[in-house]
Amino acid sequence: MTKTDPLARVVFALLVVASFAAFGVTQRLKHTPTAVQSIYLSPSFTPGARGDVGREHISFRINRDDRVRVAVIDSQGDTIRTLAHARPLHRYKRVYFVWDGHATGGALAPAGAYRVRVTLLEAKREVLSPSSFQLRAPA
Repeated sequence: MTKTDPLARVVFALLVVASFAAFGVTQRLKHTPTAVQSIYLSPSFTPGARGDVGREHISFRINRDDRVRVAVIDSQGDTIRTLAHARPLHRYKRVYFVWDGHATGGALAPAGAYRVRVTLLEAKREVLSPSSFQLRAPA
């Protein structure tokens, strides 16, 4: 029978305890609702087209009452248009925003991929939409 170093036993025990602790934290995080939930975007739109195809429809929910800033950003992360500056929202209530394809100055934004950034002002958190949408050039 070989004799083990007491230090090795202590280190092994600490690694086992740390592994169980990490597992517990991971499980808790998995079951914690995200700050911004169910972001829905249209896949693409063409500004100036008739009806709903001429606007981007954005909706989402938040998991606690907060004031939000909602911005459309380009592929470089620059803000093209802010749709809400400090709008108060209630938790779990779906909210809707519409973007007509125009930048802050009033000019039409260039064709390309865009995303939505939601900033929770009181929680000091920022969430970027997981997917983008395409703004297509008018015909």
